[in-house]
Amino acid sequence: MPRPHLYLLIGLLAAYGVSHFSDRIDPYHLDILIGVGINIILAVSLNLVNGYTGQFSLGHAGVMSVGAYLAAAVSLFIGPRLLGEEGGTVFQQGLMFLAALTAGGLGAALAGLAVGIPSLRLKGDYLALVTLGFGEI
Repeated sequence: MPRPHLYLLIGLLAAYGVSHFSDRIDPYHLDILIGVGINIILAVSLNLVNGYTGQFSLGHAGVMSVGAYLAAAVSLFIGPRLLGEEGGTVFQQGLMFLAALTAGGLGAALAGLAVGIPSLRLKGDYLALVTLGFGEI
């Protein structure tokens, strides 16, 4: 029987270990670990929709890219204006990071809502076509 709390604890400990020792990890290997973490999150979201509900959705990459693009835009364009030329304190940088993550999550949720409401009654191949179209756009 799977124990989700145990897996969550292991994931949090692994994330802490990577963040704690990230200054000692080779930048190439750190980039690989970050890519692996992002793909794990995407695979878990696919498992939620395809595995538990049985719906065939192909728009996960599109929704994820909307959230990532918005978080990057907040970090690159709004962050320097709020933090100044010096970059602010570590606490201010942490708050900016949380603001960028929140903005990215809300943007992805709104994009998912914009696709989800019109395709609410679709299932099977038709849902796959609508979500594939959103992912490609």
